[in-house]
Amino acid sequence: AWGLAGEQLLAPWGFLVHTIVIAAITATTYRIAIARKMVNQYPWIYERAGPLFWKERVPHRG
Repeated sequence: AWGLAGEQLLAPWGFLVHTIVIAAITATTYRIAIARKMVNQYPWIYERAGPLFWKERVPHRG
């Protein structure tokens, strides 16, 4: 923010906001990676239930 918008270099409010934004991005990408890994590593057990979640695969009764 300091280099782009000329804001104060050591502003506590800016530090807090940027830390929260980076933490949210990190948590989201971590959850996406874990969901992808669970579905790819155990395709016979889990299936995707959205980009952040997985669920147990229902066995087909034939």
